[in-house]
Amino acid sequence: MDYPSTPAPGAKTVTAHNGDQITYSVDATAPFTINAWNAATPNPENAPFWHQPHDLNGADWADQKTAQDFADAWIEEHFINPPAPVTPPASN
Repeated sequence: MDYPSTPAPGAKTVTAHNGDQITYSVDATAPFTINAWNAATPNPENAPFWHQPHDLNGADWADQKTAQDFADAWIEEHFINPPAPVTPPASN
């Protein structure tokens, strides 16, 4: 499979909670694929670490806005404000 090596026009770059720079974009044409890159840990040939050509049910994204909204929420939840690790209770 061929992956893009650069973000699509309109890409967003955010700073993750650990300081990494995450750049992500949604292609403007169907299937409105989401791609994301982490500048701190690039893949070979600058392939994206996240390549999402469909929704979580395996269907093509309905439109670019739906894919962009999902990408924004996913990046926020997993990179900018990830849940705190669960600390098991201390044993007695």
